[in-house]
Amino acid sequence: MNQEGLSFSHGQVLLIGDVSLSQEGQSVRTFGRLKEYHPTKNQIRIEYKNQVLLVDIGHLATFPYKMNTLLQCIGEIESYTSNLEDPETKILRARVVRNVDGLDTALYEKALKIRNSFLET
Repeated sequence: MNQEGLSFSHGQVLLIGDVSLSQEGQSVRTFGRLKEYHPTKNQIRIEYKNQVLLVDIGHLATFPYKMNTLLQCIGEIESYTSNLEDPETKILRARVVRNVDGLDTALYEKALKIRNSFLET
């Protein structure tokens, strides 16, 4: 629990492509390469295997990461519409962002599949 008596989840581990299936308010953990950074909007765009996720970084004190850094983001899913022409999409409101450049993504995906199949039984 934090100082205000609120508790936070560690986040359900998902690949970016599965985040769109998450419900609003769900806590998730995912990763992707930093492709865009918009400091005036406090938003970044991460990408993994041609799947894209918009991440709100407004809760973070600093953002020291470089383009193409592999980042892990933990936070809550919210609905988001950037303007009237865009359909509603999902955005991850990040509580934690960290560099995971050394991560073996193929092994991570393999372990995630094994973990998910174990949890389904």
